[in-house]
Amino acid sequence: MDRGGPLTGEEQRQVLRQQQQGGLRPSTTDMRMSVTSDNYLRQLARRWKIGDVYAPHDLSPAEQRKWRVGKRPDVDVVDMLGFNPLDNYKVGRPVPFLRTSP
Repeated sequence: MDRGGPLTGEEQRQVLRQQQQGGLRPSTTDMRMSVTSDNYLRQLARRWKIGDVYAPHDLSPAEQRKWRVGKRPDVDVVDMLGFNPLDNYKVGRPVPFLRTSP
């Protein structure tokens, strides 16, 4: 799961400062929110890339159904109907005027 690019030097220094001051201890609410957001991300059918532009209706269930990967059918139609498709092909007689003489 992509959560953005690497931290810049200033961001790394800021994180180290906060860790040294003890300000980055994860609370249970933060962890719950993280788990909830990860669950929502798993449910999304479309994988968004950085820079994609979308409208609010793109997140609707109807739009999500369009992006779901279809599963393969369990039953083959030919087996279900019980016939050999090769029996339906016919080979016609050659047309004499299309032949070339040797």
